[in-house]
Amino acid sequence: MSVCLYLGKKIFHDFISSLELFLDKNSSNLSGNDYHELYFEFWNRMKKSIGSSSNFTGVSEFLIFHTLKSMLGLEYKIEPIRELAGNDKDDLIRRKFHALSKNLIIGHEIPFWINGNGPSLTIRKGTICPDISIQYDNELRSIIEIKLYVGSKSDIETVFNSLIKIKQAYPHLKCLLIIYVKTSDPIKNALKEYEENYEWFSFRILQENNEKITSILNFINPLV
Repeated sequence: MSVCLYLGKKIFHDFISSLELFLDKNSSNLSGNDYHELYFEFWNRMKKSIGSSSNFTGVSEFLIFHTLKSMLGLEYKIEPIRELAGNDKDDLIRRKFHALSKNLIIGHEIPFWINGNGPSLTIRKGTICPDISIQYDNELRSIIEIKLYVGSKSDIETVFNSLIKIKQAYPHLKCLLIIYVKTSDPIKNALKEYEENYEWFSFRILQENNEKITSILNFINPLV
């Protein structure tokens, strides 16, 4: 490996590590709006750098995923969701974080069978991949869906109809919808109606929200 390549890879490594460390140490003091600001700091810098911020929505999921993983207060081992003979370093294999001290697994876009049969080893017809999922005692217990922005009531209906199907398959499930950017009043009112009628569902809009992010995420924390 050349010195230049080594330095370049180290820059990326240090960037991710420093962001993870920052969230580990500070997430309990950060609000929903702070997470909105963190995401758009990255968004604006990318836009100034390359003229576009498209295809960087994974950062919004990274912030929430790592905060939840840290907030649970557990140590994890990283496991592939499936093994490929002779190819254990396949970058296309999704990985899950298995807690060392509890029967808990947290994952990003891990596939689950929509018929209630639990996790699938691959994405295929009949599976769904929540943005963030928590399995506890061998059962899918929590999911978080993350949207940067919701533009219409039909978008909400699509999301909620999908959540209904998952809830029917996994009856002890709690679902949290996180939206980074403020929505229109009709959309917000529709979400409030869902929240009032379904005790297993909650939502938060992060922009201008002073509630602590850890309080928001506690809704789907199976350990409390």
